[in-house]
Amino acid sequence: MNRVVITGLGPVTPVGIGRETYWNSLIQGKASFRNVEFENRDMSQYRSRVAAPIGGFDLSYYVGKSKHSKHLGRTSQFAIVGTMLALQDAGILLEKKGLTDDPCVDGAECKLQGIDPFRVGVILGIGAEAMDLMEYYHERFLSKGPRGVSPFALPNVYLSSTPSLIAKRFSMGGTSYALCTACASATHAMINSFLQIQRGGEDLIITGGADACITPYVFGAFDVMRAMSTRNDEPEKACRPFDRQRDGFVMGEGAGILVFEELEHARKRGAHVYGEIIGFGMTADA
Repeated sequence: MNRVVITGLGPVTPVGIGRETYWNSLIQGKASFRNVEFENRDMSQYRSRVAAPIGGFDLSYYVGKSKHSKHLGRTSQFAIVGTMLALQDAGILLEKKGLTDDPCVDGAECKLQGIDPFRVGVILGIGAEAMDLMEYYHERFLSKGPRGVSPFALPNVYLSSTPSLIAKRFSMGGTSYALCTACASATHAMINSFLQIQRGGEDLIITGGADACITPYVFGAFDVMRAMSTRNDEPEKACRPFDRQRDGFVMGEGAGILVFEELEHARKRGAHVYGEIIGFGMTADA
């Protein structure tokens, strides 16, 4: 059996994007909880109005613009940026796909320098589809019929569109799929990635998870379940999972992308190793 290690980290979070920024926010106890509003919605209908969105996020700042960027949902955008950061953190150089060895910039499709693309996969946990796109196009369908729906809608909404977009952008020709098991999605994706490399299926897999569900419908659905904190007057104190006065969770968004790699493959390219994965557990005790 192959040994599996972690060689790259790509956090995209409300308190920081990138390993260093994210870590500094954690050790400083930085929070990002605030009241949210949904455009053209009566917020008085929501018991909870507290969330942790990623403010001011701009995909083009990290990976450049492409003709397809405007069609992507936030989940895919977060995952693409997380993948870029994780690959950079793993010391993997990117170059433009094609006949040149130019740097990968301005939204161009890339390839991983010196790595067999057919030995690289993408397995991600996605808790929900691209709900921002789903809700937007559903409303357009109700008001305008099929002509109100873009031909780019469906290819960017379904669950596995995110790993597919990553595989295409970074020319990864191995395993590519998403799985959904609610809050355990990313954990199960990492387990599957571990097993795939351990058994020799791939040398390197982009894994972890991404979600962006701070949308009127999903937020409202959790709200009517009374699952979220209603500490609207003190949003910075709303997330308190180990407190006797806790009254629910706070919804966030983002991505946590990791590079899983076969140990000898990592050693050959001189990669920094964060740690080794030696096992896992799964139960159904909810």
